Amino acid sequence: MADVEILENTAIADVSIRVKAEGIEDLVEGIVLAFAKALGVNEKRLCLSRRIKFDFDDEKDLIIKIFDELIFFKDVYSEIFLRVKSLKINKSRVEILLKGLPVGQVGDLGADIKALSYHNLAIKKKNDLYEVVLTFDV
Repeated sequence: MADVEILENTAIADVSIRVKAEGIEDLVEGIVLAFAKALGVNEKRLCLSRRIKFDFDDEKDLIIKIFDELIFFKDVYSEIFLRVKSLKINKSRVEILLKGLPVGQVGDLGADIKALSYHNLAIKKKNDLYEVVLTFDV
């Protein structure tokens, strides 16, 4: 399980979260959880499922595309996803089954994420250990 930590001393219109993970699969689970934490959503009864599939170029592209999907579901369908139910990943293709809930079951969101900031996005990788700091525009 990835370690997900909200960081202090972030700019007023930003939320930053550090994700530490063992392996790419753990990293994917951690970034989905980081999105939910940035919104202020805690684990509840997860009643929705969505399957996403896409190609990616590298780990950075993978993270960006996952967040694009999560923000799309939040903004268009009012759905928030907190967990990865299943994950299939190869060198350049991923298929993820997400579990979540309607925004209406959450109550008030702690923040409304507009986008992932790309300018600070860096992935530190040593062997199979990943560390990523994600900054969201709110």
